Order: sequence, then C-alpha cells, then structure tokens
Amino acid sequence: MHASLIQTLGLINCAVFQRQEDQRFTLLEGNHDWLKPLFEYEITVDTYTLEDKSIFLDDFMIDAVDFWENSKAKKSCNDNQIKSGIWTEITDGGELYLEAIAAIIDRQQILVINNVAEYYSQQKETLQIARELLISNDEIVERHDYLSERIRSILIETAQSGLGLPLHQAIKHADIGVIITNENVESLEINPAARDIFDCSKSKSEKNILVIIESLIKRQHHNTSEIFNHPNPWSGELYWHAPPTPQKWLKLNINPVFNDVGKVSYWIFTISDITRIKYLLQTNEDLALHDPLTGLPNRQYFWQELQKQIKKRQAVTLLSIDIVNFRSVNELYGYLDGDELLNQMVKRTSAILTNGDFMTRVGADEFMILRRRPKGSNENEYEQSILRLSDEIVSMSKQALFTKSDRKCVLPVKIGVSHFPLNAINAEELISCADLALASAKKSMSKDIVVYSEKLKQASQRRLFLENALKNAIEQNQLEVFLQPIFDIESKEVIKAEALLRWHLNGETISPVEFIPIAERSDLINTIGRWVFATVCDIQVRLSEQGVKLPITVNFSPKQIYDLHLINFFRHQIEEHHIDPDLLELEVTEGVLINNYNKVKLFLEEIKDTGIHISVDDFGTGYCSLSYLKHLPIDTLKIDRSFIEDIDDNEDDRAIVNAIIAMAHSLNLSVIAEGVETQAQQQYLIDHKCHIAQGFMYGRPMPVTDFIANIQNNNQHQGKH
Repeated sequence: MHASLIQTLGLINCAVFQRQEDQRFTLLEGNHDWLKPLFEYEITVDTYTLEDKSIFLDDFMIDAVDFWENSKAKKSCNDNQIKSGIWTEITDGGELYLEAIAAIIDRQQILVINNVAEYYSQQKETLQIARELLISNDEIVERHDYLSERIRSILIETAQSGLGLPLHQAIKHADIGVIITNENVESLEINPAARDIFDCSKSKSEKNILVIIESLIKRQHHNTSEIFNHPNPWSGELYWHAPPTPQKWLKLNINPVFNDVGKVSYWIFTISDITRIKYLLQTNEDLALHDPLTGLPNRQYFWQELQKQIKKRQAVTLLSIDIVNFRSVNELYGYLDGDELLNQMVKRTSAILTNGDFMTRVGADEFMILRRRPKGSNENEYEQSILRLSDEIVSMSKQALFTKSDRKCVLPVKIGVSHFPLNAINAEELISCADLALASAKKSMSKDIVVYSEKLKQASQRRLFLENALKNAIEQNQLEVFLQPIFDIESKEVIKAEALLRWHLNGETISPVEFIPIAERSDLINTIGRWVFATVCDIQVRLSEQGVKLPITVNFSPKQIYDLHLINFFRHQIEEHHIDPDLLELEVTEGVLINNYNKVKLFLEEIKDTGIHISVDDFGTGYCSLSYLKHLPIDTLKIDRSFIEDIDDNEDDRAIVNAIIAMAHSLNLSVIAEGVETQAQQQYLIDHKCHIAQGFMYGRPMPVTDFIANIQNNNQHQGKH
C-alpha cells in the first residue's frame, strides 16, 4: 500500500503520514534522517504530533484540516490533494526545501512532507542558466548592432570612394556569422563563423548559404520580397534543420547600406546560433511563459491572454511602458544592480495594479499592462481609472530606488496607451497603436503619457511615406540647397551665408524640421549630410566665378560624428573643388557639445585641422559649460532665436543675450544673433555690441541664383564692384 501510495502521489524522498485526529498522525512511510532534526518527534507508540514544529507547516495545516473535513462531509471517494508550495527550513544540517501535500486516498486523510531539495536545485539551476542565457541573448543583440554599425561605416566609405572591400580582416575573427552582399544580394564576403553555423566548408558554394537563408525567411516569415524590395533593417529568428545536421535556431539581422544617392549598395547579414536558449525555453513550461528575472508573464503568455480577451470581444486598454535610458543604468551600475533595480520597479508597479490587470515584460526595459473594462462600468470612470493608473506609474517611476550597495537611482518611464475596440480591431493593431503612442511620448520633452489618436496614425503614415520617398530624393534631384544671408549690421553688408536644405516632393516643399529627424532615424543623414557638403563646395565654385567671396555655414547632424571617414571626405571635396577651406564653416548645436564631449572635442579638432571654421548654433538652450567653450576649437556663437524674439520686453531674455555677447567677446569669439525681424531688436543688438545678425529682416532663405543676384545688387547699391 505504501509503495502504491507514493507512486500515486508521484513522490520519492518523502514522509507519509495518516491523520488519526486533530494534529496526531501515524507515520506510514519515510523514516528519513532529514526529518529528525526538523520535527524532534515525540514518540507515543506509533503516533506523532506535528503541531508547533514549523510555522510554515502550521499555516498549511489550517487549510489541510479544512480540506479533509470538507471532503469527509461530502463523503467524497475521489482521490484529491492540495499543496503548500515550497518553503525553506534552516536546521543544524543546513537548509531543507520542503513541500506539504494534504490528500484523500482510498478515503484516508494523508499528509505528505516532501523533500524537494533536488527539484529545487534543478529549478534554481535552470533559472540561473536561463538568466545567463538571457543576458547572453542581450549581448548577442548588442554585438549584432555593434558589428553591423562598424561594417556599415566601412561600406559607406567603400560605396562613396569606389575602393575595394576592406572587410576580410574586420569580420574574419568575429564570433557571429557575417555575410556581405551586393545590392542584388549576391555574396561578396562570408566569414568563417557563418560557414560554421551552416556547416558549410569553404569548398562548398557560398551562394548555398544565402539560398538557405532566403528559403527559411520565405517559409517562416513570408516577407522575403518586402525586405529586399523596400529596404529597411530586418530582424527575426529562423529554424533550420537539414539532416543529418542537428536542428538549429538562428537569430538573423539584415541591414541595408545606402550609397550617396540613397540607393542600396550592400546588405549586411549577421547571424547567431541561439539553439541553446530556445531549447531551454521550450523544455521548461514555466520559463516558456514567464520572464525568469521578474517572474512576470512573458511576451508569449501576454499574446495568448490578449488574443483571448479580444476573441471574447472584451473591451481592454493596453499600456506600453518603456524605461528611459535603461541601457545607461546597466552601464553605470552593472547588470546585477540593474536587475535588482528592475525588480524593485516591477514590485512597486505590481502593488498598484488591480486583480484584473495583466502585466508582462516584453523586452529588457519594456513592459505592457492589459486592463479589462469591468462589466457594467461607466465608460468615463473606466477611462479615468486608466489615466490614474498611468499617472501613478509615471509618478512612482520618478521616486528613488536603491541598489544593494545603497546607490541611488531613478528609472523614469514613458507610456503609450491604446484601446480595444476603439483604436483597433485585432491584437496586432492594438499593440501597434500603443507602440506608436509610446514612440510619440519618447520623442516628447514634456509628455510622459500619450494616448493613441487618429492624428498620431496620420502623422505616422506620413513619416513612413516621407522615409521611403527620401531614399530616392538625391537620385531624383529633389533636394536643393538654399542660402540665407548673414549681415554685418553696421556696414550693411552680407558677410556670410547659411546653407539650408529644401526638399521638393510632388509639388510640395517639405520643411527640414519635418524630414531631417526622419533622415536621422533612418540612417540616411550621413548620405544627405555628405551631399549637402559637396553641393556647398559646388556653390562656392559658382560664387567664385561670379566674383563673390563669402563663407558658407553648413549644418551638422550629431549622428554624423559616427561617420568614421567624414573628415577624409571633407578634405577630398575641398581638394577636388580647389576651394579655400576658410570659406567653409560647420555648424553644430550646443546639445552635441554636452552629450558626448570627449568624442566631439576630438572630432572638432580634426575638423579645425582641415581649415574649416566651427560655429555653435542655438546657443543658450543647452546649458553648455563655460569650460567646454574654453577648450573647444570654436570660432562663432549663434544666439538662439527664442531669446531674440521677446528681447524688447523680457528681462530674462535680455540678461541671457547680454551674457552670451559678453562671453563671446571674452573668449574672442564672433557672435551672431538669429531670428532678427524688427528694428527694435536690431537696435538692441547694436547697443550691446552684437553687430552680426541673421533673420527675415535681412533676407529669407533663397535659391542660389537669387542669392547671387541679391549680393551683386547689394554691392552695386553700396558702390562696390
């Protein structure tokens, strides 16, 4: 009987007791050494008293007695049981991991104390392995991104210089697979790691690897043509099995590299074998549905729950949450402290959720919360509860957290909100709407919470349209450089010009305020930035032919700092056009100086070595340190137009303008006031010794031909030839 009982319960290392009355039990099986130090049995014949031996067991016994008595009252003959869950006991012999089970078997009231040390150890080891693998997975993603960016920089230079591929050594020793193809997806370079992943010896056709990849994408993702016909970065997982080769799961990233006219010159494939991670997740049911770090449901579990709610036509609201700059927290404190801070934040957030809320971790620093609308609830009350929840999460995220070493940290969040069925008809759309709202919140300096709206959707569709159109803008001659004059107020002469980019698309002139951020997000900014610089060099040649000698200022994007070969490109353009670099000026924003000072300092010093001048735009808005200005090779400060606009009647703006002028003079820098539109603004600048200005009062941005004509007319008016 005892053996069959143990077999029925599925237990091995356990003690089995039969209840006689109240807390008195007969030991049926399991005279184990680990029992004695724990319970210190009082033996009366064959009867044992279990009361006051363990607070965890005492707590469970309350439920167990209710269970036995209810089963007895119902005269139930069905085998049944309840479990306590695992708890830890500290004894002289060390830690015990135990689980109690109350059962009804053959009408007998059975209590089992199960020693689950081995199971607990396996679970702990599994979770630790999972954690390490997830960290490894994050590292794989970072390595993919880093390597792709390094290769992309080399290929950009290759595409624009016409030189051969200097890639072999760069990718030879990479521990992830790398494949470089031309624009037609024909192999140019395949590193040893890629061959190893696909068990392809050097003697085998390298083309075969690309055939395998394209076939897997087509069968498993059904969008091969979309990737290559509408070039955008793509990332996904692939399952590959070619007997007798063992089955593999692969992580694949595909990134296009654009040439100087926005066309694809190369494709970068980066591949990693993630079979071990997938195997672990698929062989452990709990890990397959839960995040091992936080214990929250994972993306797969969340997707199942969301689909279930939508299938029932249940009204739900989705909150998409992103921790701002969490990667920098990991870099500053380390991954272990980062995990600790993340868990603290999850516990705080979970504490304010209701029973019906469903929270999931969908990425390293991304979470989602699903809230169902209670039946019979008022729509307005429901919406207010969503806003309160969002506000509470944002407010709570700004409260300090502490690492184990008592280091203080804050994890502020941004939230995007979408509603079903108001905003979407299925799960995919609902998530997409929430992500779109989140993206808007992340771009906003003032909003932490954004609720999805049709206006957001329209703006998103326009951004996608413009992004696709921008890829062809250079090749289709849609871009044009305008020039805006910069005046010496006293002499009333044009002494400089600023190059401003315009995009003419289907009869509409797209503002750079709209399309430059799109270019920066889509990595087209390097291509466009180079085109603008080369075009300005062409303009300088035209000006020289007309007898006009004026410096031209070119705006510079922060992302161009990471263009490794940009300085050489500048030198090449200057030499090719035979122009004086003294007639060129690079204009950086103040924010660039403070965001990455050391890298910017080295970059600007290299720029200065070419002979190009440097100015700082939007000065006064970024709280730049005076020490930065002292040690950077800067020639000119431009006072931001926001301070000039209200200079007539705003004391704060006046104080800032006066301080910038005084600072520039003390550092022997030129100073230019932007956005001058009235005589009163001009007079104020003259009175305070700022004699160079730019604004509509002196001239709007205009095509180069009009600019040359205006300069010549102005010179004639001034009696100059």
